[in-house]
Amino acid sequence: MKKWIIPCLSLLLIAALIFVSSPYYGSKKVTTLDEGAKTIPAIFGRMEDKEQKEQDDTNTIILLKKLQEILDGWLKSINEKIESEDGATIEVRFLEILRSILEWIKEKIDAKIESSPPQQGKAECFVALQGMKEEKVFIPCDGLALEGLVSVQEALPVRGGVVFCHPHPLYGGEMDNPVVTVAVEIAFKEGFQTLRFNFRGVGESEGTHANGVGEKDDVRAAIEFLSSRVDGLSLILVGYSFGAMVGLPVAIEDAKVKGMVAIAPPLEMYDFDFLKGSKKDKLVIVGDRDLYCPIGRLKEFYQHIEDPKSLVMIQGADHFFSSHVNSLIPPLREFFRKI
Repeated sequence: MKKWIIPCLSLLLIAALIFVSSPYYGSKKVTTLDEGAKTIPAIFGRMEDKEQKEQDDTNTIILLKKLQEILDGWLKSINEKIESEDGATIEVRFLEILRSILEWIKEKIDAKIESSPPQQGKAECFVALQGMKEEKVFIPCDGLALEGLVSVQEALPVRGGVVFCHPHPLYGGEMDNPVVTVAVEIAFKEGFQTLRFNFRGVGESEGTHANGVGEKDDVRAAIEFLSSRVDGLSLILVGYSFGAMVGLPVAIEDAKVKGMVAIAPPLEMYDFDFLKGSKKDKLVIVGDRDLYCPIGRLKEFYQHIEDPKSLVMIQGADHFFSSHVNSLIPPLREFFRKI
Protein backbone atom coordinates (compact mmCIF):
# COMPACT_ATOMS: atom_id res chain seq x y z
CA MET A 1 0.00 0.00 0.00
CA LYS A 2 2.95 2.36 0.56
CA LYS A 3 3.51 2.88 -3.14
CA TRP A 4 0.07 4.49 -3.40
CA ILE A 5 0.41 6.90 -0.51
CA ILE A 6 3.11 9.34 -1.68
CA PRO A 7 1.78 9.92 -5.24
CA CYS A 8 -1.82 10.30 -4.06
CA LEU A 9 -0.93 12.65 -1.24
CA SER A 10 1.07 14.65 -3.77
CA LEU A 11 -2.06 15.05 -5.88
CA LEU A 12 -4.03 16.20 -2.87
CA LEU A 13 -1.30 18.70 -2.08
CA ILE A 14 -1.33 20.07 -5.64
CA ALA A 15 -5.11 20.47 -5.48
CA ALA A 16 -4.83 22.24 -2.13
CA LEU A 17 -2.19 24.61 -3.51
CA ILE A 18 -4.41 25.44 -6.48
CA PHE A 19 -7.32 26.11 -4.15
CA VAL A 20 -5.29 28.33 -1.82
CA SER A 21 -3.73 30.26 -4.69
CA SER A 22 -7.11 30.82 -6.34
CA PRO A 23 -8.47 34.35 -6.23
CA TYR A 24 -11.67 32.87 -4.82
CA TYR A 25 -10.02 31.38 -1.75
CA GLY A 26 -11.39 32.98 1.38
CA SER A 27 -14.47 34.35 -0.35
CA LYS A 28 -17.33 35.07 1.99
CA LYS A 29 -19.89 33.92 -0.54
CA VAL A 30 -21.16 30.41 0.21
CA THR A 31 -23.67 28.05 -1.34
CA THR A 32 -25.70 25.35 0.40
CA LEU A 33 -25.29 21.79 -0.80
CA ASP A 34 -28.24 19.43 -1.32
CA GLU A 35 -26.83 16.58 0.71
CA GLY A 36 -25.77 18.28 3.89
CA ALA A 37 -25.89 21.41 5.95
CA LYS A 38 -22.28 22.36 5.32
CA THR A 39 -21.30 25.27 3.15
CA ILE A 40 -18.30 25.68 0.91
CA PRO A 41 -16.65 28.80 -0.55
CA ALA A 42 -18.09 29.58 -3.96
CA ILE A 43 -14.67 29.49 -5.59
CA PHE A 44 -16.19 28.97 -9.01
CA GLY A 45 -18.26 32.16 -8.97
CA ARG A 46 -17.88 35.03 -11.39
CA MET A 47 -14.75 37.14 -11.22
CA GLU A 48 -15.17 40.66 -9.90
CA ASP A 49 -12.54 42.08 -12.18
CA LYS A 50 -12.29 40.01 -15.36
CA GLU A 51 -9.74 42.15 -17.15
CA GLN A 52 -7.13 42.05 -14.38
CA LYS A 53 -7.43 38.31 -13.87
CA GLU A 54 -7.75 37.17 -17.49
CA GLN A 55 -4.13 36.06 -17.82
CA ASP A 56 -4.11 34.39 -14.42
CA ASP A 57 -7.31 32.58 -15.36
CA THR A 58 -5.74 31.23 -18.58
CA ASN A 59 -2.69 29.93 -16.71
CA THR A 60 -4.93 28.35 -14.08
CA ILE A 61 -6.98 26.51 -16.70
CA ILE A 62 -3.83 25.11 -18.34
CA LEU A 63 -2.64 23.83 -14.97
CA LEU A 64 -6.08 22.42 -14.11
CA LYS A 65 -6.26 20.52 -17.40
CA LYS A 66 -2.90 18.89 -16.70
CA LEU A 67 -4.08 17.95 -13.21
CA GLN A 68 -7.31 16.65 -14.75
CA GLU A 69 -5.33 14.21 -16.92
CA ILE A 70 -3.28 13.03 -13.92
CA LEU A 71 -6.43 12.46 -11.86
CA ASP A 72 -8.04 10.48 -14.68
CA GLY A 73 -5.03 8.18 -14.82
CA TRP A 74 -4.89 7.66 -11.07
CA LEU A 75 -8.63 7.01 -10.78
CA LYS A 76 -8.38 4.39 -13.50
CA SER A 77 -5.46 2.73 -11.70
CA ILE A 78 -7.26 2.83 -8.36
CA ASN A 79 -10.39 1.27 -9.85
CA GLU A 80 -8.34 -1.53 -11.39
CA LYS A 81 -6.55 -2.11 -8.08
CA ILE A 82 -9.83 -2.26 -6.15
CA GLU A 83 -11.34 -4.74 -8.61
CA SER A 84 -8.31 -7.02 -8.40
CA GLU A 85 -8.17 -7.16 -4.60
CA ASP A 86 -10.28 -8.69 -1.87
CA GLY A 87 -12.91 -6.10 -0.92
CA ALA A 88 -12.40 -6.72 2.80
CA THR A 89 -8.72 -5.70 2.98
CA ILE A 90 -7.54 -2.53 4.65
CA GLU A 91 -5.78 -1.46 1.45
CA VAL A 92 -9.02 -1.64 -0.54
CA ARG A 93 -10.88 0.36 2.11
CA PHE A 94 -8.14 3.00 2.01
CA LEU A 95 -8.27 3.15 -1.79
CA GLU A 96 -12.05 3.52 -1.76
CA ILE A 97 -11.78 6.51 0.57
CA LEU A 98 -8.99 7.96 -1.53
CA ARG A 99 -11.04 7.45 -4.69
CA SER A 100 -13.94 9.39 -3.20
CA ILE A 101 -11.64 12.29 -2.33
CA LEU A 102 -10.03 12.34 -5.77
CA GLU A 103 -13.43 12.17 -7.49
CA TRP A 104 -14.58 15.17 -5.44
CA ILE A 105 -11.46 17.11 -6.43
CA LYS A 106 -11.92 16.16 -10.10
CA GLU A 107 -15.55 17.27 -10.00
CA LYS A 108 -14.49 20.74 -8.85
CA ILE A 109 -11.71 20.92 -11.44
CA ASP A 110 -14.06 19.83 -14.24
CA ALA A 111 -16.64 22.40 -13.19
CA LYS A 112 -14.04 25.16 -13.10
CA ILE A 113 -12.73 24.28 -16.58
CA GLU A 114 -16.24 24.03 -18.03
CA SER A 115 -17.34 27.36 -16.55
CA SER A 116 -14.30 29.26 -17.83
CA PRO A 117 -14.54 31.49 -20.92
CA PRO A 118 -13.47 29.80 -24.20
CA GLN A 119 -9.80 30.21 -25.06
CA GLN A 120 -9.10 31.77 -28.42
CA GLY A 121 -7.72 29.48 -31.10
CA LYS A 122 -8.79 26.23 -29.48
CA ALA A 123 -10.28 23.80 -31.96
CA GLU A 124 -12.52 22.19 -29.34
CA CYS A 125 -14.37 25.46 -28.61
CA PHE A 126 -17.75 25.51 -30.33
CA VAL A 127 -19.19 28.93 -31.15
CA ALA A 128 -22.82 28.34 -30.24
CA LEU A 129 -25.88 30.42 -31.15
CA GLN A 130 -24.18 31.85 -34.24
CA GLY A 131 -26.74 33.48 -36.50
CA MET A 132 -29.59 32.85 -34.06
CA LYS A 133 -32.00 35.38 -32.71
CA GLU A 134 -33.31 34.83 -29.20
CA GLU A 135 -35.91 36.84 -27.35
CA LYS A 136 -35.60 37.29 -23.61
CA VAL A 137 -38.77 36.21 -21.85
CA PHE A 138 -40.05 35.68 -18.33
CA ILE A 139 -42.11 32.55 -17.79
CA PRO A 140 -44.83 32.63 -15.10
CA CYS A 141 -44.57 29.75 -12.62
CA ASP A 142 -46.45 29.59 -9.31
CA GLY A 143 -46.14 33.29 -8.70
CA LEU A 144 -42.50 33.38 -9.83
CA ALA A 145 -40.99 34.71 -13.03
CA LEU A 146 -38.41 32.47 -14.68
CA GLU A 147 -35.80 33.96 -17.00
CA GLY A 148 -35.65 32.37 -20.44
CA LEU A 149 -34.50 32.79 -24.02
CA VAL A 150 -36.79 31.70 -26.84
CA SER A 151 -35.46 31.53 -30.39
CA VAL A 152 -37.01 33.37 -33.30
CA GLN A 153 -37.19 31.00 -36.28
CA GLU A 154 -37.16 33.08 -39.49
CA ALA A 155 -35.37 31.02 -42.16
CA LEU A 156 -37.15 27.68 -41.72
CA PRO A 157 -40.74 26.57 -41.14
CA VAL A 158 -41.23 25.68 -37.47
CA ARG A 159 -41.37 21.91 -37.01
CA GLY A 160 -42.01 21.99 -33.27
CA GLY A 161 -40.42 23.14 -30.05
CA VAL A 162 -37.55 22.00 -27.84
CA VAL A 163 -37.27 22.81 -24.13
CA PHE A 164 -33.80 22.66 -22.55
CA CYS A 165 -33.14 22.00 -18.86
CA HIS A 166 -29.72 22.95 -17.50
CA PRO A 167 -27.47 21.18 -14.92
CA HIS A 168 -27.59 21.51 -11.13
CA PRO A 169 -28.12 25.11 -9.98
CA LEU A 170 -26.01 24.70 -6.85
CA TYR A 171 -22.98 23.61 -8.87
CA GLY A 172 -22.96 26.41 -11.42
CA GLY A 173 -25.63 25.07 -13.76
CA GLU A 174 -27.46 27.67 -15.84
CA MET A 175 -28.95 28.13 -19.29
CA ASP A 176 -25.70 29.42 -20.82
CA ASN A 177 -23.94 26.11 -20.11
CA PRO A 178 -21.87 25.08 -23.19
CA VAL A 179 -23.61 21.72 -23.55
CA VAL A 180 -27.01 23.42 -23.45
CA THR A 181 -26.09 26.14 -25.95
CA VAL A 182 -24.66 23.64 -28.44
CA ALA A 183 -27.84 21.55 -28.23
CA VAL A 184 -29.96 24.70 -28.66
CA GLU A 185 -28.19 25.66 -31.87
CA ILE A 186 -28.52 22.17 -33.36
CA ALA A 187 -32.27 22.13 -32.65
CA PHE A 188 -32.66 25.60 -34.12
CA LYS A 189 -30.83 24.61 -37.32
CA GLU A 190 -33.20 21.64 -37.68
CA GLY A 191 -36.21 23.96 -37.74
CA PHE A 192 -37.31 23.87 -34.10
CA GLN A 193 -38.21 26.82 -31.94
CA THR A 194 -36.14 26.54 -28.77
CA LEU A 195 -36.58 27.60 -25.17
CA ARG A 196 -33.78 27.52 -22.64
CA PHE A 197 -34.48 28.88 -19.20
CA ASN A 198 -32.98 29.29 -15.75
CA PHE A 199 -34.45 27.28 -12.92
CA ARG A 200 -35.78 29.23 -9.94
CA GLY A 201 -33.04 31.06 -8.06
CA VAL A 202 -30.65 31.08 -11.03
CA GLY A 203 -29.70 34.21 -12.97
CA GLU A 204 -32.69 36.53 -13.13
CA SER A 205 -35.20 33.82 -12.26
CA GLU A 206 -37.08 34.50 -9.04
CA GLY A 207 -37.29 32.13 -6.09
CA THR A 208 -34.76 29.79 -4.50
CA HIS A 209 -33.51 26.28 -5.20
CA ALA A 210 -36.20 23.73 -4.31
CA ASN A 211 -34.28 20.42 -4.25
CA GLY A 212 -35.70 19.21 -7.56
CA VAL A 213 -39.35 19.46 -6.48
CA GLY A 214 -40.07 23.06 -7.42
CA GLU A 215 -37.84 22.68 -10.45
CA LYS A 216 -40.31 20.16 -11.90
CA ASP A 217 -42.93 22.90 -11.73
CA ASP A 218 -40.46 25.12 -13.59
CA VAL A 219 -40.28 22.52 -16.36
CA ARG A 220 -44.08 22.28 -16.56
CA ALA A 221 -44.29 26.05 -16.89
CA ALA A 222 -41.61 26.07 -19.62
CA ILE A 223 -43.43 23.38 -21.60
CA GLU A 224 -46.71 25.28 -21.43
CA PHE A 225 -44.99 28.50 -22.44
CA LEU A 226 -43.27 27.05 -25.50
CA SER A 227 -46.33 25.05 -26.53
CA SER A 228 -48.29 28.31 -26.77
CA ARG A 229 -45.55 29.73 -29.02
CA VAL A 230 -45.57 26.82 -31.50
CA ASP A 231 -49.35 26.57 -31.88
CA GLY A 232 -49.63 23.10 -30.39
CA LEU A 233 -46.89 21.43 -32.45
CA SER A 234 -45.05 18.54 -30.81
CA LEU A 235 -42.31 19.22 -28.30
CA ILE A 236 -39.01 17.59 -27.35
CA LEU A 237 -37.39 17.95 -23.94
CA VAL A 238 -33.61 17.90 -23.53
CA GLY A 239 -32.21 17.56 -20.02
CA TYR A 240 -28.54 17.69 -19.10
CA SER A 241 -27.51 16.00 -15.81
CA PHE A 242 -29.78 17.42 -13.07
CA GLY A 243 -31.91 18.82 -15.89
CA ALA A 244 -32.61 15.27 -17.06
CA MET A 245 -33.56 14.18 -13.54
CA VAL A 246 -36.21 16.89 -13.12
CA GLY A 247 -37.20 17.33 -16.76
CA LEU A 248 -37.80 13.82 -18.03
CA PRO A 249 -40.46 12.81 -15.44
CA VAL A 250 -42.48 15.86 -16.46
CA ALA A 251 -41.97 15.08 -20.16
CA ILE A 252 -43.25 11.53 -19.67
CA GLU A 253 -46.49 12.79 -18.16
CA ASP A 254 -47.13 15.53 -20.73
CA ALA A 255 -48.79 14.41 -23.98
CA LYS A 256 -47.42 17.45 -25.80
CA VAL A 257 -43.87 16.07 -25.46
CA LYS A 258 -43.12 13.40 -28.08
CA GLY A 259 -39.38 12.88 -27.53
CA MET A 260 -36.83 13.11 -24.73
CA VAL A 261 -33.05 13.46 -24.60
CA ALA A 262 -31.06 12.65 -21.46
CA ILE A 263 -27.51 14.00 -21.63
CA ALA A 264 -25.24 12.59 -18.91
CA PRO A 265 -28.04 11.37 -16.61
CA PRO A 266 -26.37 11.05 -13.16
CA LEU A 267 -27.48 7.47 -12.44
CA GLU A 268 -24.99 7.26 -9.57
CA MET A 269 -26.84 10.04 -7.73
CA TYR A 270 -30.51 9.82 -8.73
CA ASP A 271 -33.09 7.15 -9.48
CA PHE A 272 -34.15 7.15 -13.14
CA ASP A 273 -36.55 4.22 -12.90
CA PHE A 274 -39.35 6.59 -13.89
CA LEU A 275 -38.22 6.05 -17.51
CA LYS A 276 -39.17 2.38 -17.38
CA GLY A 277 -42.41 1.82 -19.20
CA SER A 278 -42.32 5.03 -21.20
CA LYS A 279 -42.99 4.45 -24.90
CA LYS A 280 -41.88 7.93 -25.98
CA ASP A 281 -38.81 8.26 -28.19
CA LYS A 282 -35.69 8.47 -26.04
CA LEU A 283 -32.04 9.35 -26.68
CA VAL A 284 -29.38 8.88 -24.00
CA ILE A 285 -25.94 10.45 -24.50
CA VAL A 286 -23.15 9.65 -22.05
CA GLY A 287 -19.39 10.03 -21.95
CA ASP A 288 -17.51 6.79 -21.33
CA ARG A 289 -15.51 8.54 -18.58
CA ASP A 290 -18.52 9.92 -16.73
CA LEU A 291 -18.03 9.13 -13.04
CA TYR A 292 -21.67 9.96 -12.32
CA CYS A 293 -22.98 7.52 -14.89
CA PRO A 294 -20.76 4.39 -14.74
CA ILE A 295 -20.92 2.20 -17.82
CA GLY A 296 -22.04 -0.89 -15.90
CA ARG A 297 -24.96 0.89 -14.30
CA LEU A 298 -25.80 2.61 -17.59
CA LYS A 299 -26.03 -0.68 -19.49
CA GLU A 300 -28.26 -2.22 -16.84
CA PHE A 301 -30.50 0.84 -16.82
CA TYR A 302 -30.70 1.01 -20.61
CA GLN A 303 -31.71 -2.65 -20.91
CA HIS A 304 -34.77 -2.01 -18.76
CA ILE A 305 -36.22 0.96 -20.65
CA GLU A 306 -38.58 0.33 -23.53
CA ASP A 307 -38.25 1.15 -27.21
CA PRO A 308 -38.05 3.43 -29.04
CA LYS A 309 -34.66 4.28 -27.58
CA SER A 310 -31.08 4.92 -28.61
CA LEU A 311 -27.82 5.16 -26.69
CA VAL A 312 -24.71 7.07 -27.76
CA MET A 313 -21.39 6.75 -25.91
CA ILE A 314 -18.93 9.61 -26.44
CA GLN A 315 -15.39 8.24 -26.28
CA GLY A 316 -13.11 10.10 -23.88
CA ALA A 317 -15.84 12.41 -22.56
CA ASP A 318 -16.58 12.95 -18.89
CA HIS A 319 -19.70 14.31 -17.21
CA PHE A 320 -18.91 17.84 -18.36
CA PHE A 321 -17.98 16.88 -21.96
CA SER A 322 -14.79 18.91 -21.59
CA SER A 323 -13.31 19.30 -25.09
CA HIS A 324 -16.02 16.99 -26.43
CA VAL A 325 -19.06 19.23 -26.89
CA ASN A 326 -18.79 18.91 -30.68
CA SER A 327 -19.33 15.16 -30.31
CA LEU A 328 -22.88 15.89 -29.17
CA ILE A 329 -23.81 17.35 -32.55
CA PRO A 330 -24.29 14.19 -34.71
CA PRO A 331 -26.55 12.22 -32.32
CA LEU A 332 -28.63 15.30 -31.48
CA ARG A 333 -29.03 16.22 -35.15
CA GLU A 334 -30.09 12.66 -36.02
CA PHE A 335 -32.63 12.56 -33.20
CA PHE A 336 -34.14 15.96 -34.07
CA ARG A 337 -34.48 14.97 -37.73
CA LYS A 338 -36.45 11.81 -37.03
CA ILE A 339 -38.94 13.33 -34.58
